[in-house]
Amino acid sequence: MMRLERDSDGHWAFRHLAPFELALLRDVPLAARPDGDGQARRRLYPGLFQRGRVDEEAERDWSELVHPSLQSLFESSLQRVQDDLDRACPSDTREHGEPLYDIRVPVAHAEAWLSGLNQARLSLAERFDLYDEADEPRPLPEPPQTAAQQMQWRAALQAELYGYVMEWILEHVIEP
Repeated sequence: MMRLERDSDGHWAFRHLAPFELALLRDVPLAARPDGDGQARRRLYPGLFQRGRVDEEAERDWSELVHPSLQSLFESSLQRVQDDLDRACPSDTREHGEPLYDIRVPVAHAEAWLSGLNQARLSLAERFDLYDEADEPRPLPEPPQTAAQQMQWRAALQAELYGYVMEWILEHVIEP
């Protein structure tokens, strides 16, 4: 069973990740990219909000000036997360005959993880319509019958795991 721990040497760690948990984490960079999904893209790259009016020139300027820097920030965060994930190594523990994995992450990477996990949660939520207008989880069909329902279940599981990890990072790494 996965554990999160803060080390005393400037690192925090995922300990005893089952292969499925590691796979869900390895999906963060892919899940975070809104490729081809307009809703997810609008969630990550919102337009300029001006009450009651639309100024197309201001919107265009906003998109040209702000979106590239957001995209650069997001991509650098995702690259840092990917680099940390690439350092996953087998732990000294097995569960049900399966190898478990550990990942040590420098404390300095915590904000990149928060950014990457949040991007992934937002993209998954939009792509799979996981939450209602009040940000409450939508009920999922039990058990999932179709491939689309299975993908929605996996996305919901990813979003919950990513939220849990974000909360842990905030409580134990950013503001211990």
